[in-house]
Amino acid sequence: SGIATEKVGNAQMVYLDRPKALNSLNLPMIRELYPLYKELETKRGAEVICMKGTGGKAFCAGGDIVAIYRSGLGEDGTDPKTPEIFFFEEYLLNERIHSLAIPHVALLNGITMGGGVGLSVHGRFRVAYDNTLFAMPEARIGFFCDVGGSYFLPRLPKNFGYYLALTGERLKGADLVHFGIATHYVGADDSALVSALQGISSADDVSAVLDAHQTTLPPCSLSDEAIEQIGGCFAKNTVEEIYDALDQVKDEHKWAAKAISAMNTFSPTSLKVILKSLHLGARHASLKDALRMEYAISQTFMRKQGDFFEGVRAALVDKDQNPRWNPAELKLVTEDDVNEYFDESRSPKLHFESPKL
Repeated sequence: SGIATEKVGNAQMVYLDRPKALNSLNLPMIRELYPLYKELETKRGAEVICMKGTGGKAFCAGGDIVAIYRSGLGEDGTDPKTPEIFFFEEYLLNERIHSLAIPHVALLNGITMGGGVGLSVHGRFRVAYDNTLFAMPEARIGFFCDVGGSYFLPRLPKNFGYYLALTGERLKGADLVHFGIATHYVGADDSALVSALQGISSADDVSAVLDAHQTTLPPCSLSDEAIEQIGGCFAKNTVEEIYDALDQVKDEHKWAAKAISAMNTFSPTSLKVILKSLHLGARHASLKDALRMEYAISQTFMRKQGDFFEGVRAALVDKDQNPRWNPAELKLVTEDDVNEYFDESRSPKLHFESPKL
């Protein structure tokens, strides 16, 4: 199924185990994880849950979006309901991890993107390694920052989540701690940490064990000045204003020029939907509220069969890296176009009270 589990002492080890696919999250994996977590919670079957990727390259590189693409296009042998079911069950799992009473430790040993972010950031502890590579690159494939991204990204300091969402910028290792995405940094070797977690007698010990096994945090890769400038640029209310702000500093700041060139290749619709979702998510009282909104957005992307399908085609199916976005320019994406993605009356509802599982 892509999930391996092992109970060691009071620790429930959960391994994301599709190394050839960089542990990307598919429906069978979600369907194994959700009841496992539910049972652990109900029976208090562990004092800590530790999640890790196998294969040495990735924690989890994202959701299995090619499967969603093929189903959404109605290809032979696929279930046309997959795009509706996958996101429904994935978002329920994100919320389940968020509401766990048992401490959840995500060991981010490698690539952590998209769906992998959803499995980790909502849990209590996230451990970064020197090989951790974090990104929310959904705008590159004509989608939006889901899996609770609308909730956690706007809550990062200095508007940094807006920067990550709109540029797809990759963060490495210690930077995840500096920006509040990870809670601890372990360097390269986690064997002593994992062994100590497996040896705990109570959930109350988890925080102290993580603190004791941290290695010295390297300095942030961005200067204080750059962080302040990023915060100012991405505080703007519209994508166009963000572009203007970046344009004013791009000559003296490499990160700004890089941001512009990345955004120029992304779906204009995605950029506008992402910014609105973060503005709304910042005001949502709970992750549940944000996920309900995200579910409507996800299903609008599926229903419209527009930039998401073109983006996945260009990046992951034909791999020509030449998406033809429609509309192709920001100025052609109207406010009405954007608002349609947030109209929950036109999409199936995400409900937590009586899940399908």
